[in-house]
Amino acid sequence: MSTDYDPSELEIRSGAAEPTPEPEPKPEEEVASEKPAAAQVPESKADSATQPPAENASEEATKRRISPRQLRHRKRNRILAATTVLLIATIVGVAWSAGALQKEPEQAAAIVPPETLFAETCQEIRQEERATLYVHQYEVTDELVLSEITDLQSLKNVIFDKGKVTDQTAIEVAKLPKLQHLRLRLSPITDTGAKAIAESKTLWYLNLPHSELTVEGIGALAQIPKLRHLRVGSPHLSNNVTHVIAKFPALRAVHLIGVPITDDGLKILAAMPYLESLYLDDAAVTEAGWQWLFDEHPHLHVHVNQQHHDRDPQAHVHH
Repeated sequence: MSTDYDPSELEIRSGAAEPTPEPEPKPEEEVASEKPAAAQVPESKADSATQPPAENASEEATKRRISPRQLRHRKRNRILAATTVLLIATIVGVAWSAGALQKEPEQAAAIVPPETLFAETCQEIRQEERATLYVHQYEVTDELVLSEITDLQSLKNVIFDKGKVTDQTAIEVAKLPKLQHLRLRLSPITDTGAKAIAESKTLWYLNLPHSELTVEGIGALAQIPKLRHLRVGSPHLSNNVTHVIAKFPALRAVHLIGVPITDDGLKILAAMPYLESLYLDDAAVTEAGWQWLFDEHPHLHVHVNQQHHDRDPQAHVHH
């Protein structure tokens, strides 16, 4: 039943029909010869027959109770609902388009062999003396890197976010004379690779989130004179590594992944003279330990499992 009613146009059916005049009597012969005709029900009566009189009366009463203000309110609700549906459809369309555009480079990378893509990228670095080698659309391997990396002398940033490389790659990358930023995701770098990286005199940002380092390998990295940011994860590290990290001469930021740092280890790290940022994932610090840190070192930028702690006085929204 439509809700658009104008009370001034509503009509009430009386249900009464005008009396039908009685036909003139016919001779008996004519009556007998005629076939009985189907009864013709007036349209108004046929309509009223489909619904009980009580229901019609209730419907008409409901129509009479709808005010112009209610009609306007219902109309606004319909417009609002239509606008909402249109907005949702627009958002879904934009999101789908963005996802499709994002997948295009990956689909292109899947068509062209990684060997070709890597070789082309390295050739561009040589020709234009670029400072960054960033691979995230295809998987790198030791074979790929070692075939091209040795003469890329202009590189300052080497970032591999896809694929796995081993100590072999770490050893060669560490020889780059201008290396400043090294990130090797998914790569099981061991103490052997760490000792090679420690020979770099220019490195200041090291990110080995999936390494196999032990305390010995971490200790070797302390020899890097300009190292400012250390991000490392390893199943072989324990709370004892805090004693080694505290000896790094110039660290400003420490991010430990999957290392069970305790309250005591937290105090050791917090005492580092130049520390500005401390990120701990899957640590064993208690609530009392965190409260101590926020009370005693409120200047530190702290993340717990990739987000701010509820009690962190420096908490802010990350975009």
